Amino acid sequence: MDIPNRVHDIAASFSHILFYSAGYDPIYALGSNRFSQLGLDYQQSTNIEMPFPIDFFCGLGNPYGTTDGSVSCSPFHSVVILSGEVYTFGLRKDGRLGWGEEEADDCDDSTVGLGVFMENGVEVQVNAIKSVCGSSHTVVLDDEGKVWICGTS
Repeated sequence: MDIPNRVHDIAASFSHILFYSAGYDPIYALGSNRFSQLGLDYQQSTNIEMPFPIDFFCGLGNPYGTTDGSVSCSPFHSVVILSGEVYTFGLRKDGRLGWGEEEADDCDDSTVGLGVFMENGVEVQVNAIKSVCGSSHTVVLDDEGKVWICGTS
């Protein structure tokens, strides 16, 4: 596989693979895009056979090779953490993307969105360091050791 920079993290499901690499274009993907889990509109492309940089993240990387990011994926959605921010994309169902009210809004044509973290009904800032995905949920660990969950079990 041809990824131009050193790969720092990799995640795979039975349908797709994500790579977090050094450089200005940090996130690469390949595989099925049936639910936009590659960060592309599913109507543009359904299957990608070679790794490509996800446009949304181009320019957001760190050319000095620091590893302040990670990736995770389920068969239906993906999570990218860059500089503590949580980006999700894929199937908008059951709250798995953590977008709050926006996730259910069919009029919103965003493919990639930021996770929303709520504590006692108030939105809070979270510095994420790790994520894992189940088929219908996302779990995020922050730098204070708190665990955040969205979606269903």
